[in-house]
Amino acid sequence: MVGGYGTQRKCTRTGSIASTGNKDITMAPATNISNSLGGLLPGVITKNTSGAPGDDDALVFIRGQNTTGDNSPLVVVDGIQGVSGWQRINPNDIESISILKDASAAIYGSRAANGVILITTRRGSLGKPTVSYSFNQGISQPTRLPKLADAATAADYINSILVRQGQSPKYTDQDIQKFRDGSDPLNYPNVNWYKEVLKKSTLQSQQNMSIRGGTEAIKYSFSGSYANEDGIFKKGSLNFKTYSIRSNIDATINKYLKIGFDLNNSFQDRNNASEDFNGLRQLPFYPVYYPNGLPSAGIEGGANPAVEATSVWGNNNQKINRNMIKTSFDIIIPGVQG
Repeated sequence: MVGGYGTQRKCTRTGSIASTGNKDITMAPATNISNSLGGLLPGVITKNTSGAPGDDDALVFIRGQNTTGDNSPLVVVDGIQGVSGWQRINPNDIESISILKDASAAIYGSRAANGVILITTRRGSLGKPTVSYSFNQGISQPTRLPKLADAATAADYINSILVRQGQSPKYTDQDIQKFRDGSDPLNYPNVNWYKEVLKKSTLQSQQNMSIRGGTEAIKYSFSGSYANEDGIFKKGSLNFKTYSIRSNIDATINKYLKIGFDLNNSFQDRNNASEDFNGLRQLPFYPVYYPNGLPSAGIEGGANPAVEATSVWGNNNQKINRNMIKTSFDIIIPGVQG
């Protein structure tokens, strides 16, 4: 089992460590591994505040929230602390994930006050080259959508509020009936904005190809991956793509010296709607589109999410390129034991 000082047997551990391997990690078809940790490891709680493509990094807590400030655990990837973008490591490239709690995380000092997440990527192994390819096609959909009141119910509710305030009703019985029967959809629309603006589901895909093998002198692991996520708005421009290349090489120079060389390059391309996009805030009295095909102005300021989520409203494109290179040396000093 991977721990702060390397590997340990369960019978010799004095701190609390939870660990899981590649099989369990890849079982959940998530393109963001922070969303796979919740329920996978004991003591780990995750909270996701957004489902937008590229903006779905979950907040991770180990044994709950312990302070009023930052409760994020320290993340260590192949011995490197504080790696940014670890949430987008391809699950197929991960050998194991370990969670260090209390005394087991003490090696990292005060930075480990909220626990430590150790991520170990897969390395080469002795044997002939093994080529593997995986493809996952997922369907993403809202867990639950609120049941909205129709226009007739909303109008009746508004009337009851006005009456309780000592004012005259805004809508007559004839108005409410027209909302209900749809006899005049132009002047008395009855619109379910969720149904009109959102798709029932959207697609996400992930591909990974790797080659691993090695001899007594050199072991290698090369992999490349691609992930694509689409937004849930109809005709929306929200999209997120991730490309990554990972190379782990271990070479034995002689019986006293081993060298490791790790290279990881990832590129993220996220296309989002305009920064002024405020989500889905509408009433059933307003149409999404007029009969001539033109969009309505929405509730206020021309904010119609059917338009805001498209490229017509404007795009906010973000491109992030991350590179991580690590060289390691394992030296055995002649004549020195341990």
